[in-house]
Amino acid sequence: VCAQVDINGSAAMSTSGNMERYVTINGKQYGHIMNPATGRPVSDRISVTVLTDKGVDSDALSTAIFIKGYAFAAKFPSVKTLVIQKDAKDPEKLDIRQTGDCWTFDLPASKVKLSK
Repeated sequence: VCAQVDINGSAAMSTSGNMERYVTINGKQYGHIMNPATGRPVSDRISVTVLTDKGVDSDALSTAIFIKGYAFAAKFPSVKTLVIQKDAKDPEKLDIRQTGDCWTFDLPASKVKLSK
């Protein structure tokens, strides 16, 4: 657990990620979420969590944002999103990007770069 979210009223949350469903080939890990544009697994993100009003929306958007990236999340201003990926400059750090101010983080600052 790296973050908590406060939910007022009813909401739906979905997470897409490659943490549990993957295959290792010749020492390299390949996730199960495929980018249809390239035909290859998405490799630069760890997980995407989405908070919406409807479960069907959160499920579809968590996978779509996982594939397309953080910039795609900006197309949905009412959706709260948490994108976790390895920092491009320092793979020992997490690059965490968020939309919405509902997320509370529980990670050491030395291991995280937070962005909005």
